[in-house]
Amino acid sequence: MIRLLLSILISVFAALPVYAQWGDPYSFGGYLRITPMVWKPASYFTSDENYEVMNIILTRQNFRWYPTTNFTFGLELKSRIYQGGSIYLLKQTANVSSLGASYFDWDKNWLEEDEVLINSTIDRAWLKVYFGDLQIDLGRQRIAWGTNLVWNPVDLFNPSNPMDFTNDEMPGTDAVRAQYYLGPNSKIETAVAPQKEEDETIAAGLLQINLWDYDWIFLGGRRYQETVFGFAWAGSILDGGFRGEFLYSKPRRYLNDSGGYLVASVSGDYTMKNSQYFHGALLYNERGTTDDAGGFRQLLAYMRGELTPARISLWGEIARDLTPLLRGDIAMIFNPYDNSWYLSPNFTYSLITDLDVTAMALIFGGDDGTEFGDTGNIYMMRFKYSF
Repeated sequence: MIRLLLSILISVFAALPVYAQWGDPYSFGGYLRITPMVWKPASYFTSDENYEVMNIILTRQNFRWYPTTNFTFGLELKSRIYQGGSIYLLKQTANVSSLGASYFDWDKNWLEEDEVLINSTIDRAWLKVYFGDLQIDLGRQRIAWGTNLVWNPVDLFNPSNPMDFTNDEMPGTDAVRAQYYLGPNSKIETAVAPQKEEDETIAAGLLQINLWDYDWIFLGGRRYQETVFGFAWAGSILDGGFRGEFLYSKPRRYLNDSGGYLVASVSGDYTMKNSQYFHGALLYNERGTTDDAGGFRQLLAYMRGELTPARISLWGEIARDLTPLLRGDIAMIFNPYDNSWYLSPNFTYSLITDLDVTAMALIFGGDDGTEFGDTGNIYMMRFKYSF
């Protein structure tokens, strides 16, 4: 294991002189992150009540090639080492929002032992082609259609989860995407993410326009076995951010359910002159339960790509720069129906240029069977070196 860790460190630092020698038309960067943690798995994964010492080592390399002004190629590789007694449960928990539509299987386990798992994934592999105001993207990419900072109902291709603690970059999808720009802040866009099973294909289009200093988005298409229509906006009120998203889904044939349902999220945020930051959001899921939302309901919701199993979820966040190099942040999700909650305090300090350390926790509370009551807690440190 020591040899393996040394090999990773050498490979990362060896890339630095390569980057210095390159230049146009190439660029190379990435980061190395080490995350030791004390972790208690969720009760529906294991009956073990003991906390475990775990660790995730992640290295990421981002490569860009600009052969001409009309073409850009991107390749991003992510490798992780999971260490501990419950490595497969940790991997599953860490990838809670890896729900992107992937046609190709570019995930490889290099080593699988009782307490060590080494995994690599091609996270991005795309080609961008430019024809005047038209841009076409081919390959594994991030298609972000949402406007909110936490929950994005209209993010059809790459839904994410705010409790995802390992993926700084949101999941990618294997897709073909075309964007035609009508102006600096307006465009028409279409995207198709094909799947081996026809019912799993995602295909949609949107119109984005800018009026009255707001971005307005109208979209429609199909996602899996549903026809979807959406609307979103992003702007400001009294110098504070104001965003919202609405998505109406009509199942074509899903559990004999012929009725449509609405998922909506509205949020606002404000930063004061002293760097004090406030952020609040509400998520409404018409198909969500008003009973206890844990256990099977929660697993089923994530399997269906839903953002929450609950009818309503509330988000609150406060952050501030405590010193020029130290920032504190605390965020909370609350389910008002089963009274369960999730709390995430964290403090990030810049040790030196390009090296940050973060102390953070994922703390869950509630009765057994509630959305967050059965979930295990995680306490961790993160050391991240960017290059």
